[in-house]
Amino acid sequence: MSNKFDITSHKRYKEFSDYDKKNIFDVEGYLEHRLRLRADEELEVIELDVNGEGMEE
Repeated sequence: MSNKFDITSHKRYKEFSDYDKKNIFDVEGYLEHRLRLRADEELEVIELDVNGEGMEE
């Protein structure tokens, strides 16, 4: 909390949870989201080497 800036004067204040409680971001719900694929969807799988081994410089 700060008294340095009045957030109600912000141009996107209507998107803040202070303006409307329906704008609250549900972190737990977001993290629990599971990707659902349909049987008719195609995917491209790309394998990445996160350890950097075998990468050319």
